Amino acid sequence: MEGGGSSLKIPDMAAHGVPLISTEVGARGYDLLPGQHYSLIDPDDISASIRDALKDPERLAMQASAAAVHFAQHFTWPKIAQK
Repeated sequence: MEGGGSSLKIPDMAAHGVPLISTEVGARGYDLLPGQHYSLIDPDDISASIRDALKDPERLAMQASAAAVHFAQHFTWPKIAQK
């Protein structure tokens, strides 16, 4: 599977506390862990994967919080400037 477009939506959504539901390709480049920072979807059955993820809003909320913390700790302007 190939990705297209910008993945800047990932840190933007995470910073705003939006739960992330993505393929590994969509979440690449940010050191995010599936299950911890986002719900991993099966690109061959996207609708079922999304439906399953939405069945557990508590888990989505915990992942959203973990993703927000991850970006706040690792992707601030000073941290980015160091890279």
